[in-house]
Amino acid sequence: MSLQVMSVVPLEKGKARIRFDDGTEVVLYKGEIRKLGIEEGCVVTEAVYDKILNEILGKRAIKRAMHLLEKQDRTERQLYDKLKQNGYPESCIESAIAYVKSYHYIDDFRYASTYIRYHQEMKSRQKLKMELMAKGIGRDLVDAALEEEYVSDDQKKI
Repeated sequence: MSLQVMSVVPLEKGKARIRFDDGTEVVLYKGEIRKLGIEEGCVVTEAVYDKILNEILGKRAIKRAMHLLEKQDRTERQLYDKLKQNGYPESCIESAIAYVKSYHYIDDFRYASTYIRYHQEMKSRQKLKMELMAKGIGRDLVDAALEEEYVSDDQKKI
């Protein structure tokens, strides 16, 4: 299997977006593009494509995920959305999320529990549930976290 490079579009900060004939797009630094010998119209072998996805972008996605989690706790979906927004391919995002999950750097149940603990005095049970589900946490995890953490009295708030 080999892929043809359809376009190389320069971006800011010394990067360029490369689009292959199968529709996939990757963002690489110009130095990496030069080193790999990629230019518009050239054919990229499967070995080079795997190197791009696994060695270059895979490692970069993990570093980016770690950097994002340094600044603030995120749900799995928030991290996925942020990496997708940064232009990482699906396979790189999945491996980065698997990596940070394996070290428990992201844990949707922990996120939900902490969120409930800090916001229960100001928000109702239903409001917390809606907000957490909007952040991409599943109904079962939200219900379990509410059961464990929620101690506020909704009647007093009303």
